[in-house]
Amino acid sequence: MTKLTRAYIHRENEELIARLALPAEGSRPLHFAHAFPQSQPRQLALLLKKNMLTYWRSPFYNTVRFAFTIGLGLIIGAIYWDLGNRRCGLLTRITTITRIITNI
Repeated sequence: MTKLTRAYIHRENEELIARLALPAEGSRPLHFAHAFPQSQPRQLALLLKKNMLTYWRSPFYNTVRFAFTIGLGLIIGAIYWDLGNRRCGLLTRITTITRIITNI
C-alpha cells in the first residue's frame, strides 16, 4: 500500500470511530444486574476445562513436553546423584546451591 492509501484508510477509520462513539438518539446505556454472568468458581472451572481441551487436542505437543520433562529430570538427577550420601566441603555446598538456583 502506498502512503496515500494508508492515510486515506486511516482518515476514514478515524471518522468511523468518531461517528460510532456517539450513542444513538433515545438509547439508554447498557445495564447488567451482575458484573459477571457466572460466579468466580464457575468461571475458573470453565477456563480449566477449555485449557485442558486445548492441550489434549495437540498430542504432538504433549509428547514433546513429556519427553523434555523426562529428559530434564534425568539430567538434573544425574547432577545431584549421590550428593547427599557423601561428606562435602563448603565449596561443594555453594556449588550445589548455585546449581539449584540456576536450574529453577
